[in-house]
Amino acid sequence: MKKMTSIALLVPAAALVLCTAAFESATAQKQTPPVGAPAKAFTVPAHQTYTLPNGLKVTLVPYANISKVTISLAVNAGSTDDGAGHGGVASLTGELLKEGSATLTPQQLADAAATMGSALDVSVSDDQIIAGLDVLSEFGPNAVRLLADVIEHPRQPDSELPRLKNDMLRQNAVAASRPRTIAAIHFRKILYGDHPYSVVLPPDTEVKALNIDDVKTYFTTNFNPQRSHLYVAGKFDSGSVKKAIAESFGKWPNSGGPWKPNVPSPKPQHVLDVTDRPGAPQSTLMVGLPVPPPNPGRDSAAGHQCTARRLLQFTHHRQHPRAEGLHLFTQQPDIPPLPRRLLGRERRRDHPVHRAFTQGDLRRDRPSQVRSTHNA
Repeated sequence: MKKMTSIALLVPAAALVLCTAAFESATAQKQTPPVGAPAKAFTVPAHQTYTLPNGLKVTLVPYANISKVTISLAVNAGSTDDGAGHGGVASLTGELLKEGSATLTPQQLADAAATMGSALDVSVSDDQIIAGLDVLSEFGPNAVRLLADVIEHPRQPDSELPRLKNDMLRQNAVAASRPRTIAAIHFRKILYGDHPYSVVLPPDTEVKALNIDDVKTYFTTNFNPQRSHLYVAGKFDSGSVKKAIAESFGKWPNSGGPWKPNVPSPKPQHVLDVTDRPGAPQSTLMVGLPVPPPNPGRDSAAGHQCTARRLLQFTHHRQHPRAEGLHLFTQQPDIPPLPRRLLGRERRRDHPVHRAFTQGDLRRDRPSQVRSTHNA
């Protein structure tokens, strides 16, 4: 009987604690948040851009206060350069860069990068492949040499190709089941037609048919100094880094021609495409339109960002349930994009560091796409 009495007394006490916590939580949510501090002054860092005799562009950006430096090589080549019947070869080429160089095994490459506090990162997009390292400042010159060794003398082992192809096929199968990917496939096909930008996932049959010769052909065709731009950003010794660049990347033979942009010509049209997925827990909405090139000297990124804000306000005004996000993609002709890794979280187009480069050569052409995703 005493046991039952104890339990009966504990229940109201627990209920009282829960009710009190819920009340305090609700009260806290209604409180006005504190006013944010004034924005800190920001000084755009000076940068230096020059070209090596072999045609490689180099940009040095002394920036940040912590003792780290990022070395990134952006090559103007991507999945749009796969070629007919060779879908996925750009991604395989990027993955094989992580497999070492002529003198370094994959483990040795990983160890060399780890001693500098980093790991080799390679990303492949539609029109760019970026390889880079984030290292402690004292290892800046060594990181330049290591990256040059991987780029100029890639190992590209045939033995790793089956594993990488299986990984790609598995990742594509997972991506193809996602609502956003399904919408993107229809969206890009309508917007770009038969242009390479319309391909979201390479066909499985083409991926399975790829061999190491296809990878080597893609590499020799697209990887050369004239199609590449080396960026060094962070805290580093300019003299020693310049010397390392000249000694390592200066030996990179210019075996190919400069980059030639493959600019799509989408036709303005009003199209509504609906893909029904019965029972789907959410809906994906994508809206896109081609835009004309900006006026010379105008920072078009700011103008397009204003358009994005207007669209975001529109979705909120219409009270769409759980507006998950709105993203804007704009690029200009003949100007390669700023590497995403270069300034980390400060790579936004509205950031003053990015605006400092808008007069240079850091973006490429691609019609605007505005994507808005909502949960149903």
